[in-house]
Amino acid sequence: MTGQDGVSRNAPCPCGSGRKAKLCHPDQAGSPTAARVTARDERAPGGSTLAAMARAADEHLVAMRYPEAIAAASEVLVLDGQNAAALSVLGSAAHRLGDASSAGDLLVQAVGLGPQDPVIRCRLADLLADLGLMDQAVEQYSEALRLAPRGPDAVVGLARCRLAAGDEQGSLQLLEQAVALDRGHHGARKALIWLHLHMGDGPAGLREYEKVLEIERLNPARFRPDPAGNRPHVGPVRDVGEWCRAHGSAYHVVTPAAPLQIARPRYAPDREGPPPAEVLRPERYVAVVPDILAVGRESSVIAADGTILSDIAAHEDADRFDLVRGAVRYMDRRVALISTTAAAPVLLDRAVVLTGAGSPNYYHWLLEHLTRLQTLELAAPIAADWPLVVDEQALGVPQLALALRRVAGEERRLVAVGPRAAVRIREAALVSPGAWLPIDLRDGLMLQPHDCIIDPSAIAWLRERLMPGGGRDDAPGARRIFLGRSSVGRLQNAADLAPVLAELGIETVLPERMSLDEQLEVFAGAALVVAESGAALTNIAFAPSSATVVVLGADRWDLTLFSQIAGHRGQRHLYVAGTPITGSSTKLYQSKFTLEAADLATALRDELGAHA
Repeated sequence: MTGQDGVSRNAPCPCGSGRKAKLCHPDQAGSPTAARVTARDERAPGGSTLAAMARAADEHLVAMRYPEAIAAASEVLVLDGQNAAALSVLGSAAHRLGDASSAGDLLVQAVGLGPQDPVIRCRLADLLADLGLMDQAVEQYSEALRLAPRGPDAVVGLARCRLAAGDEQGSLQLLEQAVALDRGHHGARKALIWLHLHMGDGPAGLREYEKVLEIERLNPARFRPDPAGNRPHVGPVRDVGEWCRAHGSAYHVVTPAAPLQIARPRYAPDREGPPPAEVLRPERYVAVVPDILAVGRESSVIAADGTILSDIAAHEDADRFDLVRGAVRYMDRRVALISTTAAAPVLLDRAVVLTGAGSPNYYHWLLEHLTRLQTLELAAPIAADWPLVVDEQALGVPQLALALRRVAGEERRLVAVGPRAAVRIREAALVSPGAWLPIDLRDGLMLQPHDCIIDPSAIAWLRERLMPGGGRDDAPGARRIFLGRSSVGRLQNAADLAPVLAELGIETVLPERMSLDEQLEVFAGAALVVAESGAALTNIAFAPSSATVVVLGADRWDLTLFSQIAGHRGQRHLYVAGTPITGSSTKLYQSKFTLEAADLATALRDELGAHA
């Protein structure tokens, strides 16, 4: 790529549209990373030099404090619109935040203004590598290395390009070279963790992890260190069924895997939606495994032989999922590194494991955690009265705690576990849920219909166990409700929609401020539910089958989370697409967005009129 417009004109957009980045996501005048100024001065107010201000912006960037980096770099550019260092900070921040188009424009401009700066060239090369333009990335990394022959950043970048070409040994040699140049180089050490584990060398990966922890402890202002007190566990990854069959542990299939049709979103102004998606609902099981470590806020468990038991990591689509969060520091289909607190584990004789990454979230709690107890009921009498190991953060949410008590009973013992804390269980029941959804996809990917699968029986079970009268009363509702938020969510201009909602007799409710029973009552009486995509929409499971559900989202994406619930309930549903805010999230399906009031009014009038 050459020229000032190279990235934005020629690079494929990371959103997956297949179009060039500049055509898919043109720069927006309001983008915080698209600053263009021309004023020039040599010294900032108060005597701070521009160089010092630029260094401060760079420090924020390295520490991943992106809003502060953007603000500091923008201050520099107000005084000197041609400051290459500040432009590179803005460009790199845009890159990290998923705005490839603005990042390309800014970084190409920065290289043009500072062609002898190896750091700026490395930042441009990082973007090119992420866009898959490896030849151009190698060109920039090589030039950066020529300018600074002992610069480890460029060596790490070249190692990445080697790995992308399938040369694992060549990549390893370059990373070792980078560490020889700078033994405390954080990026090189983290890359070595990944590469060693990727190559199946767990002990070497573990040694590098310990070195990274030391670097982070010595430089807490520059890096985000893992929490103090670590006990790392490295082991191969297996799904629960595979491990149980190999070790002779009890594995009871409660409901075999079976084909399932799920509803896909119908977007306004379409009168007909797309055909249902054909998916395979996973089997539901209860396994009884001896001597495991369960971990707070983590669904994977560690077996006595060191194996990491994780159904999602062993899934055939696992490469699409971003599984690194909380206790998990690395995970792929073959190997994982889980870092628990160093405190001695709580010891239990028997227990059912209900921990998981999304447990404090209303959607994940109801559909992926509570429904494990449905599986357990179907497998009766296995572990019917064993204690439940539950994340303390989930128990700290009154609505979630009440839902658990209503399902599990008041007498069932609960063992609360903190994030990353370990619990050793001599005999553990591992139970599959009634819904399957990866907690996150890798940056830039979009959910596909089969990523989210909800067992229709799980919806019926939640209604039966949580609603008065067992959810058998399915009388039509009368209320038209809009699910508001006390703070701004993904929908950035909800206030602009208020006149439309008022005109159509739609009242705003705040589920987050309601008790569980208040939420159930409101949704049971709803004729129309309008809301941006979010966890509170899970409550449509408790709305009448006659209700209409209108979901507001950033774009026409094939997200089946809520269309699927509506489809299982027999509810009409409609999605209304707004305008995504480019770069607002590295997870595209979590993008912030705006919605024109006129578009919402037209969609609602058409939908309500068609079914009057």
